[in-house]
Amino acid sequence: MKKTITLMNAPVQMSPGNYVRAAYADVTAPAVATLDVETIRSGDSVEIHMRWRCDNPVSSIAGKTDAFPDAAAILVPGADNAQWITMGSAEAPVEGALWRADKNALTNISATGLGSVVRHTAPTGWRIKADHSNGVYTLQWLFPKWDNLVRFGKCGFAVWTGAQHQRGGLKSVSSDWIALS
Repeated sequence: MKKTITLMNAPVQMSPGNYVRAAYADVTAPAVATLDVETIRSGDSVEIHMRWRCDNPVSSIAGKTDAFPDAAAILVPGADNAQWITMGSAEAPVEGALWRADKNALTNISATGLGSVVRHTAPTGWRIKADHSNGVYTLQWLFPKWDNLVRFGKCGFAVWTGAQHQRGGLKSVSSDWIALS
């Protein structure tokens, strides 16, 4: 599967914190408008390539208290009725992989609703190759035996732009689950 996905600004009115809802209420356009995605399946392994424009990359925040790194995430349902935009629920959780430009390793995440993300060590074998050149990020994710990704065959995407102080719920996202086939 190879496609270009139109991203939207994550709805700030859904943010669990009052500050974000008030401070970012007028931000409606996504920092990243489109995301090129290619998926390659081989048995129980899935490789996902993501590519997007980023003219001002932020890959280091060392010593800075007001800076945020560029980041990207892939989220998959943990149950048939899991909702992407609400980060799942207690009855229908979601799980995912998080990449940050200032880290070398992926982080496994899980959530049971807005504001509930828990970070875990990524499973053995999860890898990423990240590159930024000519104003474009290219990420190549490899997930051997990610059961729910293979089982449900769909995922949601998120991109954070550090230069625009995006973090947490401030991000560009796919509007729904994206089928991998």
